[in-house]
Amino acid sequence: MSKHPCGVCAIGVKHKGILCTGTCNQWFHSKCLEWPDKKFTKLSQTDIESWQCINCKNHTNISSNYHTPSKCTDNGQTITHQSKNSIEDIHLKVQTFQDPDDLETSLTLAAEVGNALLAENRKLKQELFEASIKNAQLLQQTTDENSFCEMQ
Repeated sequence: MSKHPCGVCAIGVKHKGILCTGTCNQWFHSKCLEWPDKKFTKLSQTDIESWQCINCKNHTNISSNYHTPSKCTDNGQTITHQSKNSIEDIHLKVQTFQDPDDLETSLTLAAEVGNALLAENRKLKQELFEASIKNAQLLQQTTDENSFCEMQ
């Protein structure tokens, strides 16, 4: 199983690949980006260290235009939206997977599914924890109000 599935084709990136420094943090084959070999070999270290895929560039532009929080912030709506998109994207990849004999891609997809489910599980556990705290606060408030009413 590849440690670095391509953000376009989901096949492991072994050679002639680049890592997105944006929020997706995914690897990409230069061929999947439709880069000529010359462009790939002429990338400077600065270019490599600051390169972002088109999705992350668009996300950065949208975020700066509308002042929305980045992926790094702990905003429930942002995380929920991203995890739903991720699960939907992976579901689409699994549905369009054609070659059952391609074990590397099959294992990569299985790992992506597992990671997406773990992320969704973490999100749901956090929501449950926050709801439990809110429930305890409301219970305490109700108990305090009942005690106050009984004293009068």
